[in-house]
Amino acid sequence: MNANDNSVNIKGETKNASSYHHGDLRKAVLELGMVRIEKQEHPDVGLRALARDLGVSATALYRHFPNKDALLDALALEALYRLGSNQAKAGMAAGGGREGFLEVGITYVEW
Repeated sequence: MNANDNSVNIKGETKNASSYHHGDLRKAVLELGMVRIEKQEHPDVGLRALARDLGVSATALYRHFPNKDALLDALALEALYRLGSNQAKAGMAAGGGREGFLEVGITYVEW
């Protein structure tokens, strides 16, 4: 394990995230976290709760998120990415220019 490796050393598990049995665990965690944020008034986006609902050990999530703050940062970045993507689509659908700019703003307020 090197200084930049924030994986947890668990006997028998590989360090290659792409070989993880869940598939793309990081993506699955972010997707479930975003669903909870969108649909629940008081979302439980803790590492243990997400791990439980994904059917993996909490330790498995520490390979991708060293702590809850890192998870929340990743969720914030995912939300910003989705907002930007929605704004870009709205602006292009309106044909750009003044109408596109207006749609970008409307998308921001609605989102």
